[in-house]
Amino acid sequence: MLAAGLTGCARLLYTTPLSYLAIDEPPPQSSLPVLQALVRTVLPFDHPRVPRVSPDAIDQRLLKIFPFRPDDEETLTLRRALMIFNDVHLFPAAPPALVTQELDALGVEDRHSPAWSEVVGTMRAADERIYAQFSGGTQARPPEHFVDLTREGRVKYYRLWRQSLFLVKRHFYRSSKTLILVTAWSMDEMWTSIGYAGPLLTGHDKA
Repeated sequence: MLAAGLTGCARLLYTTPLSYLAIDEPPPQSSLPVLQALVRTVLPFDHPRVPRVSPDAIDQRLLKIFPFRPDDEETLTLRRALMIFNDVHLFPAAPPALVTQELDALGVEDRHSPAWSEVVGTMRAADERIYAQFSGGTQARPPEHFVDLTREGRVKYYRLWRQSLFLVKRHFYRSSKTLILVTAWSMDEMWTSIGYAGPLLTGHDKA
């Protein structure tokens, strides 16, 4: 069951529709620092109630259940999504391809309706507004990349994706956070903090 859950979380990220910008194929290892920075953003490793599990251990567990296969098309889509997420200044952008993805997700058939044009304009303006608050509140001009932000800055930037009115951006936030949390809580070291002694049957017993 746990394996199925992890696979389902990975599938959410694999299918997140964030390949809306035309970018070259990123090198296989280029997106790993972004994923690692996300792990360190989602999990409060310095909190006293969080078990003493190292970020590197979470990274290794995550890559074990969620391998970056260089010849896999879904992995390529994820790498592109992570690279887009990493470019902080792209957040307020709403190119036509993103709008198309959004309307597809919402099941909108009449793409030329004035009402939908107004809705998309409202969504774009909202993203620009919250990004302006972030970029002015974090520092005069935030670094161009997520991986270069302080942890506080990464947390605030990541929250923009949760707050966005665009469904595709909120989907990326939810699926990435879920994958990281499920990965962490699938580790034996985390179980003691919730009083879980592990499965009643070992692999040998099941056999």
